[in-house]
Amino acid sequence: MTNTAKNILITALILTLAVSVGAADIGKASLTVLSIEDSAFTAPAPQKVSFQPPANRQAAFTPPSFSINPRIRPSFGDSAFTASLISLAALNVADYFSTKQALKLPGLSEGNPLMAPFVKNELLFTGVKLGITALDYFLIRKIYKKNKVLGWVISTAANVAMGYIVSNNMRLIDQARARI
Repeated sequence: MTNTAKNILITALILTLAVSVGAADIGKASLTVLSIEDSAFTAPAPQKVSFQPPANRQAAFTPPSFSINPRIRPSFGDSAFTASLISLAALNVADYFSTKQALKLPGLSEGNPLMAPFVKNELLFTGVKLGITALDYFLIRKIYKKNKVLGWVISTAANVAMGYIVSNNMRLIDQARARI
């Protein structure tokens, strides 16, 4: 591996780890996030309505009192899952930059036939890659909310696949540079 390739890979790994650790800390810090659910607010008991004007005008309007139940802080598993999604996003960023780097070298082209039409236009490629990354994040999170085991399986498989793709990009970049 050349120094540039090593630096890109090391930077991606450090970013992934830093973001993962940061996501776990963020989950611990969100103690007072409020949840607006049916049971979150308790309305005051109904009051008897009187048609006579009150003796004290200031007592005519009494604002309702609400009790707010803070959301229970996320579990370690939820924070770790969020970290795995952030890791997937970081690997997508590493794939984006390694693909751009690889396309600058002679003899290398996009290996994914679905992405090949988009890599010719840098703005379009950036938009598609951002869209896919965001879609991955939100869909996998939605799956996790319904079925935690399936969410973990999909997230782990996606992280392994993206890790392989980035690693393969770096290997091809090194081989292409060795031929130059």
